[in-house]
Amino acid sequence: MRNATLLVRDGRVIAAGAASRVRIPANAERVSLAGKVIMPGLINTHGHASSVANLATYAAYGITTVFSLGDETPAVFAARRAQQSTPPSHARVFLGRTGPCAHHRCGGAAAGG
Repeated sequence: MRNATLLVRDGRVIAAGAASRVRIPANAERVSLAGKVIMPGLINTHGHASSVANLATYAAYGITTVFSLGDETPAVFAARRAQQSTPPSHARVFLGRTGPCAHHRCGGAAAGG
């Protein structure tokens, strides 16, 4: 879309559209994105977040949400709990199970079970 406006408040998009239709608050910081492309965050639907550092790496590459399917540490579970009340500085994480457990200790396929 040419001549568009994207309005962001507290890290969240609150309005987007033709510049003539989006009302910009008087105190808003204006950033020119001429020649740039804006796209939504990517979602990894089959990932592994073994640490909060992994979540930061995902975010650095534009992945804003990770569905982690194993290898999570207690720190990743804590990050999941914290994101419910505070926007994270890393990718959001959703887990495929309820508690920490390494594959080799779970009795799953990796353990021959």
